[in-house]
Amino acid sequence: MKKLIVVASLFLVSAAHADTSTYYWTGKGEWTDAQLQAAAQACDQRYGPVMNGESTSARYKACMRQQGWRYQGTKRERYWIDPDTGDSCHNTGWATICEWPPR
Repeated sequence: MKKLIVVASLFLVSAAHADTSTYYWTGKGEWTDAQLQAAAQACDQRYGPVMNGESTSARYKACMRQQGWRYQGTKRERYWIDPDTGDSCHNTGWATICEWPPR
């Protein structure tokens, strides 16, 4: 019987503009978002939070792995300042979204 691996995403730092790191649940039984958040909180306390734009350290990944979460990767959101308006902009794949005030 194959083991089912579930993907969970952990949003780092800010809710509105965040890099998204993906972790797979490798533990036994069902997983919950609360388990993922608790694991991230414990690793944040030990090694500091992973900030937007920074790489996830090997020690942080090992900490998450000890709690049943295997790191897959991080999707980065790229922002730029519109030179005409000064708005902070990013591309969603099908549209460009600009906001004031800039990030």
